[in-house]
Amino acid sequence: MAEEFSKDSGVPLNELVRRSSRVRTQRTFFTPGSNANEASEPITGNVGMTDASPLTSSGLSKRVLSEDDSDSSTLGTISTLDPTEYYPVAPRPTVPESSPVPEPDQSAKKRKSSASTAIKVGQKPKRLAHRPAPIEPVMDPRQLCLAQPPVWADNRQELCETLPYYRAYQSAVYMTGGICYGILFDKFGGDRDFMDDEIIISRVCVHLYRHASSLTRDSGGGRQRSVTGAMEQVIDQTDSGALVTALKRNLTSRIPIVALVGKGNQHCPSQPPHRFNVMAWFHVTHIWGEKFNNKTTFQVRYQKVDLSSVSWWAPVGFVPRIDHSDYGCKAPRASCIICKEEHPHVYVETWICLNSRCETFWTTGGESAPAQLTYNEAFLRERIEWDTAINMPYSLKPTLFTPDPDNPKSSVARLARKGMVCPLCNRCNSRDLWSGWRCHNEGCDFFHPLPHVTLSPRAVLDPNLVPYQGHAIPRNEFMSPIQETTRFTANYRIITYTIPECGTITHFMANDTINKRPRGPDSMFKELQEIEFGLQRSPLKNSTVSGTFYTAQFGINFGMPYDYNVAVASRPFVDAPVPLLEAVQRLSWAGASSVEGEGFVPFNELLALGYVESQAIGYHDDGETTLGPTIGTLSLGGAAVMTLRMKGTPYHGVTSAGVYDPTIIPGCRGIEERVELQRAKLQLSDLDFGRKFQDFRAKVKRSATAPVALKMQLMHGDMVVMHGRGIQKHYEHSVASSDMLRFALTCRYVIPDLIPGEDVWKGELPTVPSYQYSGD
Repeated sequence: MAEEFSKDSGVPLNELVRRSSRVRTQRTFFTPGSNANEASEPITGNVGMTDASPLTSSGLSKRVLSEDDSDSSTLGTISTLDPTEYYPVAPRPTVPESSPVPEPDQSAKKRKSSASTAIKVGQKPKRLAHRPAPIEPVMDPRQLCLAQPPVWADNRQELCETLPYYRAYQSAVYMTGGICYGILFDKFGGDRDFMDDEIIISRVCVHLYRHASSLTRDSGGGRQRSVTGAMEQVIDQTDSGALVTALKRNLTSRIPIVALVGKGNQHCPSQPPHRFNVMAWFHVTHIWGEKFNNKTTFQVRYQKVDLSSVSWWAPVGFVPRIDHSDYGCKAPRASCIICKEEHPHVYVETWICLNSRCETFWTTGGESAPAQLTYNEAFLRERIEWDTAINMPYSLKPTLFTPDPDNPKSSVARLARKGMVCPLCNRCNSRDLWSGWRCHNEGCDFFHPLPHVTLSPRAVLDPNLVPYQGHAIPRNEFMSPIQETTRFTANYRIITYTIPECGTITHFMANDTINKRPRGPDSMFKELQEIEFGLQRSPLKNSTVSGTFYTAQFGINFGMPYDYNVAVASRPFVDAPVPLLEAVQRLSWAGASSVEGEGFVPFNELLALGYVESQAIGYHDDGETTLGPTIGTLSLGGAAVMTLRMKGTPYHGVTSAGVYDPTIIPGCRGIEERVELQRAKLQLSDLDFGRKFQDFRAKVKRSATAPVALKMQLMHGDMVVMHGRGIQKHYEHSVASSDMLRFALTCRYVIPDLIPGEDVWKGELPTVPSYQYSGD
């Protein structure tokens, strides 16, 4: 490749870059309180790329970037060369007097690392035959941050439910419509990641995980977890990938992006004060290709939009790096003689073509680029001026929700489900109360009430639906082998769906006559909106997202304790409002009518759920061992769709772990082949049967779900009764509300002998004066 020369000095650019920065350190960390002129014991090891105090005249240390996080045994030297000798820099601005900087903490003790724990350069970690012992927590050597973030959160759900620019529950980047809105820098970064008070450099992450000899892509760039727990690159990224394409659009269209930093990020120059912290608005300035573990990846450089203010995440004692009124400092550029693309000198060691499509990509002198690279100081100092005519799309701190006085449905609209940023402490909070928002930060008692306007059933239902005066017309759908039978009372159409070898599902379809009777569904729906009876979102016992995670819908349990995947205490029936006690009587009548002659046991528990606009509950079953075989639900308010499908294991004959399941019920797939497999189980040896089962298993696509076997349209006043343990064992159901507001009142029979004796009295149903439901 032809040598490129500086136009001003005539010095080769590679040599110019080498002169500009000679800082060579191997992930060296200094204890708080040290500075560039004091001797201090270094802390080495896999702690992260960050320094506790300034090491160079720029105010933040330079990093040597290695392809192995653990390569930290060799310590380099610190050069006193002033980079301004070759790249003129204006005098540093001082911190405004209005923003005093606290004195650094001089009380922290210096700590020495054990040389025996360091991994030598080039040494690969040994593969362990067992899970390694837990690593003792390491004290964070970084300084505290200058100030508090404008917005913060303690868990992922409250972050995503509150902020419009970050709704990614399990990935680093929130991207929708081909645009990136927010990016979280947390635990799993790249080895060449960098962060200071104004610049962030990070790898584009689209995680890939290995499962059963196949790679499965999730929402983020081709990595998997190694035996050491680190994320490793396993496939090539491309510049046409969805995330890279979106970031390019942010760059070319000048669309800013909000950066967030997690407490697990080790590149932040200070200690992030909370689990998740909103940093500021950033804009994408550069996107380029790299090689890591011989795999193509992409790096992105982000620059803070507002350079006039000191960043809150800068460490205590920080001195700003450059004068932001001068945008003349630019890293030298060079063009590739093959692809003709111009790239800046990103690294000190050499200029590299960063075009992933070029044949000279990531090579220098015909050889692969060095594994150990140092970011060029001039590239880090370079600033690209943001067009002040481009305003930020919205505030980093969303305003408190206020119902629209001209829209009575606004309090149950989708927007009212969002979280709240506390105006006192700036914490994001999920809305967990039906009555409003409360701050969950310890010591903060802020509460923001949500007034509700009482809505009629007609106000929440589809206006195109005409109320039935006579018997309702069904719009349900079902498939074989389910069988349908219909009977009538004076006003109910009662449809029973028989599921062979499992049980029955009975749909009681109400009409306008039933709903408008005194103390009927219309009256119950109105009263439940006007009283406060404790509806709230409860934490799930098990969740795939770390931290507290609330249910989508609001609920409360009365009567006997109902043990399911929600941490909620049950209140006794004596505390239940009258509409709920009346609902128990209605459902007990429906239950007895559905299982007549089979010994119906009256219900002793009620779970009330409140759904606002377009909420749903996903596929699940009610097969807890403490429950009886009958479950009844009364639907009030908006319409909903209930669907039923067979579970994956009985449908396929193979468990999710790939184990043979002998269950065969009508409606499952491959019945004839599974019957033959059952015979083989009895006739063949274990070895021969194992081979035959593997042939069967190879034909089964376990990821394919069973088709919907039954679909029911639930309207205001309708009741559904499921009877039979086989339904809960072999099938699962879901319910999706399609209107603005709906209450689902579900009754069960909890077996008293299977719960603590001190809770049995809660299921005793008090008498409701002058009310006894007998149908119609």
